[in-house]
Amino acid sequence: MNPTLLLFLGSLLLRLAAVFAIGEYRHPNVWESGRIAEALVAGHGFAFDWRAMLAAPPEPDAASTWWPPAYPAFLAACRVVAPGAPYLAASLAQAALSAFVPLLVLGIGRRLFGDRAAWCAALIAAVHPPLLGFAALIQTALFEIFWVTLAIYFTVRALGERSPRPAREAVLAGLATAVAALTRPPALALLAIAPVAWLAAGAAPRAAARRWAAMLAGAAILLAPWVARNHRVRGEWILVSSNGGWNLYIGNNPAGTADRADLARAVPPPLRDRLMTMNEVEGDRYLRGLAVEYVRENPGEAARRVLARAKNLVWFNAEFGRSSGYSSRLGAATRAVYQASWAALAALSVAGMIATRNEARRHLLLYGTIAANAAVILATFFVNRYRAPIEPILIVFAGAAVARFTGRRPAGASPLTPPRTPPSRSAPSPSADR
Repeated sequence: MNPTLLLFLGSLLLRLAAVFAIGEYRHPNVWESGRIAEALVAGHGFAFDWRAMLAAPPEPDAASTWWPPAYPAFLAACRVVAPGAPYLAASLAQAALSAFVPLLVLGIGRRLFGDRAAWCAALIAAVHPPLLGFAALIQTALFEIFWVTLAIYFTVRALGERSPRPAREAVLAGLATAVAALTRPPALALLAIAPVAWLAAGAAPRAAARRWAAMLAGAAILLAPWVARNHRVRGEWILVSSNGGWNLYIGNNPAGTADRADLARAVPPPLRDRLMTMNEVEGDRYLRGLAVEYVRENPGEAARRVLARAKNLVWFNAEFGRSSGYSSRLGAATRAVYQASWAALAALSVAGMIATRNEARRHLLLYGTIAANAAVILATFFVNRYRAPIEPILIVFAGAAVARFTGRRPAGASPLTPPRTPPSRSAPSPSADR
């Protein structure tokens, strides 16, 4: 059997097993996405009153810009296709999408690190417990993982001059980035990272500019209709959603909170009463102003919270397994497995970054995506699933480390020391094919 097909089928079987073992589809906690999906199917349109986060919503069927549209639309489609078991259908569809992630990792790894490292990474991605578990959860994490990885895959294919159709790859990268952003807006950072990564990898400025224009055009195909719809609904230009101020305030407020679990403390009754008189855009703008004012007046405390979120980012927050994470059915077992697998992945990925440091310029896309994801978390608040989109990237680096550790090397050489290649007059320069 074809090894790639075998990789896909093995990955799919593992993810299907996770879906039925975790059983999240039986009692999912979908909140915003589920409410909007219900409104879509009921014929009310993309409707959600953001004040439902605070109290009984005055306008439950009001057209909304509060939440990104991709995942609610996906859940609505599952309700139409399988009205008797929409969340089981969603889980199965997510399992199929997740089974493609090892194949995407394989493609990214081949372009950046070679075939051996790519297969090591793909096998890790096939069995990495969080990727199995996220497929079973009715939340945006798997969507983010898949679409961000797909966008990186096409962007990497447009690196250098080896791609026969770089403009086509760039358009596809833009389309995937748009879906990722319509799932969670931080993915938009890829649109800014890509041209810098192409230049760093050796692309000529004009070639990089053409690819960037193609990528932006691909993204605009999906983003422009949503932006136009938002302007029609609220009379303002809203690129994806109107909850950025809310997220900023949750992590930067006088109550000293850093997570949604402390929402009651973060929004005391007087503030809640005031917000209940505002629409979603007004409330978002007001909360953003409060957050900025708090940071300006309390720089030391704001910095302390950033450091606390940084600690959570490289490990887990105190709420892990309580208000977020895996299904309670498997309880402590899934939390322990996630912690162990994350620790192993983090160590291997750092080793891979060290091992491939001489080619770091070619990997700027991966580093930039990690940095952008981390920056949003550090500025707002941390939930473990928010770092999920960078796990496939870490797996790519982990594959490079495994390949280096297990590959043949001269006696006495460190496993993290790049192999030395004797100079050759006939050998092409490192930038000859870029």
